[in-house]
Amino acid sequence: MTIERTFLGNESMTIDAKGRVAFPARFLAVLREICPDQADAVGLVVSPDRSIKIMPLPAFEKSLETWRNLDYQVPAERMVLNMSTSLADVAQLDTQNRIKLNQEMMGICSIDRQVVFTGNLQYMQLYDTNVWRESIQENLKNLSDATGEVARRKDQSQRPVQYVINATPSPETV
Repeated sequence: MTIERTFLGNESMTIDAKGRVAFPARFLAVLREICPDQADAVGLVVSPDRSIKIMPLPAFEKSLETWRNLDYQVPAERMVLNMSTSLADVAQLDTQNRIKLNQEMMGICSIDRQVVFTGNLQYMQLYDTNVWRESIQENLKNLSDATGEVARRKDQSQRPVQYVINATPSPETV
């Protein structure tokens, strides 16, 4: 994945009185680069961090496939399925490259008029400006620990796997 094909950075935008928000030009360019034939619509999903995850349609379709494979009989999977699908939507870009946001999603994410689009490599997130700033302040406190944990996990994943077999001899072999 090249840098031109990734969502990076953040842009402040304003939601209009009809609940529409324009895509930042640089994010729109990435969307058109990633999926030129499907850049007129995006998938929307409410995230646990009180943001709306905005995905190119191919990525959204992968999420749908993951949800289809969940087992409704398993309580945790049923909850993920119910929450994910009931808090998902597809939004069409209008001729001014705006999407109309779902009012329910906006309420759940505390989104008012001032928002921030953030890049997350393969997708975007849309936060209420105040929620995003609170999240950044909270996460900055833990960034050093999280970075260390990620580095330790990466180091461990590159070590060779070691097996220890403890076997008790059977009575016939003794």
